[in-house]
Amino acid sequence: MKYSEQIEPEKLNNLSTSLSKLTDFEKASIRRKSKNLQLELPKVNQLSSPQKNESVKRTIEEDVDYVLIQIDHSMDYTLMCISNLLVVLSFASILNKTDILHKYIIQANEIAKDFIANTLKNLWDILHLEIPMQRLSLVGLRDMTKLSEHLKELIHNHNANNAEKTRTQSTFKVQKIHHKFQLFHYICTCLDIQILPPFMDAHSGGVKSIEASSFDKNLWLTAGYDGTIKIYNMKKKKLLSQYAGHRSIVTSAHFTREDSNIVSCSFDQTIKIWNAKTAKCEKTLIGHTDSIITCAVTPNSRYIISGGVDCSIRIWELATGNNILTINKHNRWVKIIKVSLDGKYIVSGGLDKKIYVWDIKFLVNSKNPVPSFHRCIDYHTDYILDIDLGPNDIMISSSSDMTVKIQNYVTGTLIHDISLTPIWATAIRFTEDGSMFGLGCSDNSLLIYSTATGKFLRQIRLFNFGIISIAFDRELEYALIGTSEGIIQKVTL
Repeated sequence: MKYSEQIEPEKLNNLSTSLSKLTDFEKASIRRKSKNLQLELPKVNQLSSPQKNESVKRTIEEDVDYVLIQIDHSMDYTLMCISNLLVVLSFASILNKTDILHKYIIQANEIAKDFIANTLKNLWDILHLEIPMQRLSLVGLRDMTKLSEHLKELIHNHNANNAEKTRTQSTFKVQKIHHKFQLFHYICTCLDIQILPPFMDAHSGGVKSIEASSFDKNLWLTAGYDGTIKIYNMKKKKLLSQYAGHRSIVTSAHFTREDSNIVSCSFDQTIKIWNAKTAKCEKTLIGHTDSIITCAVTPNSRYIISGGVDCSIRIWELATGNNILTINKHNRWVKIIKVSLDGKYIVSGGLDKKIYVWDIKFLVNSKNPVPSFHRCIDYHTDYILDIDLGPNDIMISSSSDMTVKIQNYVTGTLIHDISLTPIWATAIRFTEDGSMFGLGCSDNSLLIYSTATGKFLRQIRLFNFGIISIAFDRELEYALIGTSEGIIQKVTL
């Protein structure tokens, strides 16, 4: 007999109502406990003052002990809340009660926010006192492995300063907190709330571009606000190579065919062609009169197409570096340029709210100084933010108008119109086979939709300073999220 046949809906409603009261009480308790942890702990510079003596040491140790105890109690409340919610969500899922699912997932996310803002913050304050700053980073708290290392060091330091008889108690106390953190992380992951996913500290200031290698599924090309291009092995979490030469933000980077070269563009108004093996810049293309926001490479690696703040689209020969055509059609910044998978079309989107579709063969062979476009698509009512092209002439586009549109870019047919109000998609990307697509949204969530039906499939909530770029691996085992603080989060799918 199925679970749904054994549990009456009325009983589920009664259970969810009672647990709602319980979780509200416990959430209030968590906030109350967490706020009480904002202690006036001695600052680092005070620890090194001439007045430092045994009495001060003892006071500090007592304060640290007290805060650790309160963090431990706070984690007990947090785990109780999230466990109750997990029970309700399990029954709601079995009975297909989508309204209850939505309501309590939001509550679970609020508990996770409280954990990040209060409990984790107070742990940072303790670590800040006990561990030298040069070996401690706020980013490190997001990695369970690094967090474990910091807590072990905290145990070591605490034991060194305490009497022998209290060492075992202090060690056990910190270990308990770490285990509770892990348990909370795993429960939240089951609810598609990724508190501490694996990550790479990639580009200071933000990760603008992420692209997979065709040679090895574990190799990823990234570019960012620090003016560099990098290749990472995500499986080994290792930086393999770095390409430096741009004088400003690198807005986009792409492999050419067989990964032999890398093409990058930057706010420094240049496009650079790099030898992927030697990391040497082979050509620098100059022609844009303002910052370059986007570039793309045709599948045959014959042409580079770029666009930017000067509102122009430029086509370059990759082999020679010659600018063979300049198109001045957009009347605002060109935000994004993509090339179709078959290499026949260029699609450009701008802050003028328009998407233009261009026939590449017609453009490069045209002698008309004002080349004509294949189609203009103007379904959006605000800035175009991102575009991606999939198989079968399908295009997805996002805009500041808080919608995502699925269209046929050859015929101009609107297939599905998805409203995201009150949020918007800052980055979009098809999966490898084009059957699904992901949206990196302004509320720091990853939304996954079916391409064929436009139906919402999944929401993964993340904690970062803002999503700039996203990408999926070929086997759909994980997604990579490039963030405003410069890390790449690896989210298991």
